[in-house]
Amino acid sequence: MFKSFLKYFFSKRSRPTICVQPPDSVFPLLKGVVLKSLDEVTLALPIAVLYPDEVIGSVIQCDDDVLINIAEKDERVYLHFKPGMKMSITKSCQAQVLSQNKQPRRFEVLFIPPEFRKNV
Repeated sequence: MFKSFLKYFFSKRSRPTICVQPPDSVFPLLKGVVLKSLDEVTLALPIAVLYPDEVIGSVIQCDDDVLINIAEKDERVYLHFKPGMKMSITKSCQAQVLSQNKQPRRFEVLFIPPEFRKNV
């Protein structure tokens, strides 16, 4: 009994979930999912995730060093991440990976909300 208790609480951590996105690909960015960038990457989000009087920090949670650029003519919000930076979003949307050198970009999935775990 005691051994099973120890196994339950002190089991080895599973390997991290890594997702790879090719450049210029569009993927669903689900609310509450926490991503950690493993490469330098720029994500483009639709500007519709931000209401006119809404604070960016109430929708996009990320490290303070993330560069955020709002391009109203493109109707996009650009987020530039360096390796190790984390982000999450409070509204689901479609995100696009942008890259200059056409190399796939990698993210580590740190957290998936329970309501989305059955789809993974």
